[in-house]
Amino acid sequence: INPYNKRMIRSLSLITNNQILALSKLGLVAAIAFALAPGVQAAPTCDLLDAKCHHNMGGLAEAEGDYTQAEEAYRKAAELGFAESQNALGILYISNKVKAASPERAVFWYKLAAQGGNKAAMRNLAAMYRDGVGVTADSAKADEYLQMAAKAGDTISLTALIDEYAQLDQSDRQVRQTLFDLTQAGAEAGDAKLQNQLGLYYLRGFWADINTGEAHKWFKAAHDNGNTDGTLNL
Repeated sequence: INPYNKRMIRSLSLITNNQILALSKLGLVAAIAFALAPGVQAAPTCDLLDAKCHHNMGGLAEAEGDYTQAEEAYRKAAELGFAESQNALGILYISNKVKAASPERAVFWYKLAAQGGNKAAMRNLAAMYRDGVGVTADSAKADEYLQMAAKAGDTISLTALIDEYAQLDQSDRQVRQTLFDLTQAGAEAGDAKLQNQLGLYYLRGFWADINTGEAHKWFKAAHDNGNTDGTLNL
């Protein structure tokens, strides 16, 4: 939402920053309707099949601490196949903020979200299988979901996998290739720390031959993204 519209919404009624943030996702017209409502009691409504709107209403309720209303709104979107809401439901159910909370329910919704391509849900499932929460502990399954999230471009998962492989014997060619590939994926996803690391790999010939041009390219990318090591390596 642009500053002019934000000022307009503020001028219409006293609403909180969290409400402004959530309402900005619903659109200015809905935000104005909400702001004009007497006592700011009536929230904008969603079309029955508008999953994105239901999800945003869930976010608004959650930001205000109304977890029961958040669960209801997220569920409407989740049942329409909205992966982001499916993951949000999983988070609510694992956090014990609603009456129906349970690790098993969290796993159920995380799995649906992961099937829908939600990277955070894949990472959350990896943690559930790693720790045996809501499921039987299974390190192979945990790694499978972590790999899935990493391949989808989740930089948190990429970093976790890189940390795991960094503990292995780097004289092993397969380990070096995996480290390089994971680092490259994270760098291409925009992670400044991994961009700098990829530059170092090219500079040192960690996997392929030394390539100073590629090293400079990735150091500059890291620098442009605010990484001080990238700046020093330029």
